[in-house]
Amino acid sequence: MKSLKYLILLAILPCCLTSCHRQQSHLLGEWATTDTYDSGTPLGFQLSQGGLAASINQSTVQYAQWSLRRHDLVLSGKRFEERAVVPFSDTLHIVKSTDNDLWLSLGSKQQHYKRIINP
Repeated sequence: MKSLKYLILLAILPCCLTSCHRQQSHLLGEWATTDTYDSGTPLGFQLSQGGLAASINQSTVQYAQWSLRRHDLVLSGKRFEERAVVPFSDTLHIVKSTDNDLWLSLGSKQQHYKRIINP
């Protein structure tokens, strides 16, 4: 009976890993939204291979890394606050994603991003 459980686990594991990898590669590229405070200015982030991240038009936020945990996007970096540099790590829930649209939520706040450049 134990060997049957291990056999089933071994059969399912590659599917889980492939699904996670597919979702990670699906997120690669540049994602931006229109800033509601400064109309027309796209704000967002770039997700690159190897877990590297970068900010788009955000002078007070410098993204450095990203990772995927189940249905959450984790963005880490530094925030530049009044005379201080504060490291951060935000866990954003992926509400929905398509090839060109990404909806993320942090608490009750939800934000819609559009892909601006494919990797």
